[in-house]
Amino acid sequence: MKITADGLYPINKAVGISKFNSGTSIVYLSGAGSGTFTLVHGEDQTPLLDGSLTVGEQYQVNHGVNIGISLLVAGLSGEVNVAVTGR
Repeated sequence: MKITADGLYPINKAVGISKFNSGTSIVYLSGAGSGTFTLVHGEDQTPLLDGSLTVGEQYQVNHGVNIGISLLVAGLSGEVNVAVTGR
């Protein structure tokens, strides 16, 4: 999924991963963009990881089943691609 603006992006549903059957997700950010990227619980925006994500890094998030995850983007310059897979 390509991100070109600040906002809150539901990522596990958007890329075809059902939040009902995967308790762990692998998130990878790529591209030439910069900004602040935070993985949050989709309902109440509670952070799922300490700190912000770095473009070019891969993150494993153990979020439990029936939990939507979103990427909160602020101060984006350029564009970033997000890839998510379930485990």
